[in-house]
Amino acid sequence: MVEPGQVGRGIAYATSDHRHRLNVPAGRMSAWADEPEHFVRWLRGHRHPCATAATYAARADYGSYLADVLRTVSQLPQVRLTVLAARAVALAEHHEGLLLSLDRLPSRLIDHAVLALGTGDPDHRVVPTQLRGSDLYLPDPWVPDALRQVPGNGPVLLVGTGLTMADIVATLGGRAEQVIHAVSRHGRVPLGHAAAGAAALAPPVLPDGPIQLGEARRIVIDQVRRAVGAKRDWRAGIDSLRPVTTELFQRLSPEDQHRFLTGMASRWSVARHRAEPETSQRLESARAAGSVRIHAGTIINVDVRDDHAMVGLSNGTTLRASAVINCTGRSGNLLENPLIAQLTHLGHARTGPFGIGLATDADGRVLPVPGAPALPLWTLGPPRKGQLYESTAIPEVRAQAASLARSINATLTAGHPRQAGRR
Repeated sequence: MVEPGQVGRGIAYATSDHRHRLNVPAGRMSAWADEPEHFVRWLRGHRHPCATAATYAARADYGSYLADVLRTVSQLPQVRLTVLAARAVALAEHHEGLLLSLDRLPSRLIDHAVLALGTGDPDHRVVPTQLRGSDLYLPDPWVPDALRQVPGNGPVLLVGTGLTMADIVATLGGRAEQVIHAVSRHGRVPLGHAAAGAAALAPPVLPDGPIQLGEARRIVIDQVRRAVGAKRDWRAGIDSLRPVTTELFQRLSPEDQHRFLTGMASRWSVARHRAEPETSQRLESARAAGSVRIHAGTIINVDVRDDHAMVGLSNGTTLRASAVINCTGRSGNLLENPLIAQLTHLGHARTGPFGIGLATDADGRVLPVPGAPALPLWTLGPPRKGQLYESTAIPEVRAQAASLARSINATLTAGHPRQAGRR
């Protein structure tokens, strides 16, 4: 396992602020699909004796849980885990397999590689060039202790109005008399989960054959109406679509997929990726009090001064900001990763549909450019979003991980005796 940071935590679960909560209840966050109560039991035994499947746990606690799961698995007699505190920078074909180059350790020979890269780096294109090099700009709020650099007085501008924005408001919102501005193209903020949860609803039965975008929209609306008609919360209708979201997306034509991604996806994301109830209530209270102000628009100009910036928005508003924080999420271009840049340059990998993530086969194996040899290389999670769309949350990622592991094990044991001693 090549990991320069905290093993088992990644970016999402490395936060130490316990106000940052999972936006999915504990009953749906087990590492094991066949043990849905696994995380709930861990919470009861390690953090909260009264935790239930409806509990929204702190992300820091979930990071500790994943680290515990990894530690338990690594102690099994059939597992040998070596953690390399480094960053992978290149992969090359070798007559004995693959040669993995690391930035601070010697190269290693391996048989197979899994690109478990998460969501990538932040996208800085939403911020003008003259601001990116300024001390007033905070490019990644998830870097440890990054928010301590934010001045305690003076207005703050958050670029992005999604779940990251809601978390940053949770951290900064308690400062007296500090106004927080947040801007995004549409000015849409996350909707909240129902405080008591929503009763489950069966997923819809999809029609046979290709599906047009208008038909997909009607399927979504009908499910919401079914939920409301059954005296359940509208959220139950949205959640019931989760088992069929990938199939629904894949059965659209490429033209309709593009129309969805550039149009309706923003509204879908607001309804689908909701905030934990307490986080949502905190945000709405701050908006009602005027300490958080949401703007619809884009940044069109910036005048950087000694201790603040004057930021002009496309809606005609000019804001004074003592700090500008990128809250668009870590969903930048994977090609900024040196390993991915090297693999795509050599043709061993190619970008996925619509330039999102990487192209893979049905099992998650990375596809090369036409005519180039396919390396024993897999990926999972956000890098598969261009093809699967629903590919960022734990229920989907754990299923992909299990399928991928079976594929790799089958390959390792199929006529490759030399590979038995090395992975």
